[in-house]
Amino acid sequence: MVVLGIIVTLHVVMALQSILALHGVLRDLDAAGAAAVASTTAIQRAKLELNAAQVRSSDLPPQATVPARDLASLSGSLDSQVRAMNDLVLMEADGPAGDLAHLHDQVRQLAADAGPVPVSLFLDRLVHLRDQVDRLEISTSRVIEEARQDITSRFRRTIVVLGVVFVLIINATLMVLSRMVGIIVRPVDRLVEGSRRLAREEFSHRVDLGRPRRWSDEFAELADAHNALAAQLEQNEQRKVEMMHQVARTLSHELNNAIAIIELQITHLARQTRGDESQAERLREIHRTLARISRTIDSLMHVRRIVLTDYTSGVSMLDLERSTEEVPGEVPIAAGR
Repeated sequence: MVVLGIIVTLHVVMALQSILALHGVLRDLDAAGAAAVASTTAIQRAKLELNAAQVRSSDLPPQATVPARDLASLSGSLDSQVRAMNDLVLMEADGPAGDLAHLHDQVRQLAADAGPVPVSLFLDRLVHLRDQVDRLEISTSRVIEEARQDITSRFRRTIVVLGVVFVLIINATLMVLSRMVGIIVRPVDRLVEGSRRLAREEFSHRVDLGRPRRWSDEFAELADAHNALAAQLEQNEQRKVEMMHQVARTLSHELNNAIAIIELQITHLARQTRGDESQAERLREIHRTLARISRTIDSLMHVRRIVLTDYTSGVSMLDLERSTEEVPGEVPIAAGR
């Protein structure tokens, strides 16, 4: 049970560690995706603002000027996009951070103009801003791709490591379980076999679990209880057989004396009835009956175990033939004590 508890705990811990590791990778992937979407959105909005300002300025005559309020509106809109990109984690990279700083400087320079600006100068600044936004877009795309590849590599490494660890744990678990199955199934088979032999009245059989006696568990207790029961039944059987032998010796002593007297009388009658064939046949039948009685008494002296058989309904008798059979592995019981 302790080993099973350790195995279950190990599997639970590994499952939790796997969940946490995969959750961390997926969390980073979600964060990188959200940052990529946000940075791309901010860059696209800045480009739309620049395109709109360039279209509006292109419709003005060359000698016209751009009002200060238009400059302030454009710089404020671009500044909000710059701040949005500045809050992203991806902007911590060297390339996007430098490009974003340059863009921020140009936006601040655009906002520093207090008065109207000629259209030609304004268009030049828009071109520089557009170029800076394009460079920022390129560097940001590169960082996003590198972040995606890094997270993908982490995810693959995590899957490979978890796969290897789980394969090792599963193999170790199978080895432990196979060992435990051997520890459990082998004693059960031997206990079942011992019970079957006990049911066949082979009381001399003892269950041996085939492992060191220093092991103390439920199977060892069952084996000890089984062997104790078999020993008790064997002792009871020996007492019954010994009692049967004592009865047989008593009967043999008394009946043999009676049979000797009867045989002597039969011999005397046989001499007196010479020539009477019918009387001689009766005497021979008596002699055969006495011999049968003598063999029966002798069989009782060689009883090895008590085997009963049905005589009539509800009445049992001793089965002499089976009771005198030799049981393999049985220790012979002395009959002459």
